[in-house]
Amino acid sequence: MINSDGEHPQLTRPRRRWAIIFGLFVLAVFGHMDRIHAAEVPVPDTTLVVDPEAIPATDGKNPIKPDEKERRIKLTAGLAALAGILIVGVVLSAIIIIWAGRLRRLVREPIPATGRQDPFWFLRPEKTLLPRDSNEIDTTNSEQS
Repeated sequence: MINSDGEHPQLTRPRRRWAIIFGLFVLAVFGHMDRIHAAEVPVPDTTLVVDPEAIPATDGKNPIKPDEKERRIKLTAGLAALAGILIVGVVLSAIIIIWAGRLRRLVREPIPATGRQDPFWFLRPEKTLLPRDSNEIDTTNSEQS
C-alpha cells in the first residue's frame, strides 16, 4: 500500500523515528551549552592574584580557596562525563529497541511456500557432468550439419 505522498508507509516510519531521536539528541546537547553573546567582553580571572595594597575587608564569609575551586572544576567535569555516558547509553538503548522491533517483524513474516519434496530423494541417481571440452562440442555440432 502506497501513501498519497508516493512512499511506502513501512519505509517512512523508521525515518520518522530516527528524525525524532536525532532531534532529541541535538536538543540535549545544544540545550546545555553556555550562551556567549558578542557584546560580552571576557573578564580575566584574578582570584589567584594577590595584590598587597588591596586587601579586601572580610565580611565574615570565607573567600573561595584555590583547592575549593579546583574541586568544583573536577566535580563539574565529572558530572559532564556522567551526563555524556547517560546520553550515549540512552541513544544506544533506543537503537537496540528499534533494531529488536524490526528483527521481530522480520521473524514473524511467513516463510515462502515450497513445493512438495520427493520423499525418496536419496534414491535418485547422481547427475553426471559432461566435461567441458570445446573440441568435442565443436565436432558434434559440425557432424550434424
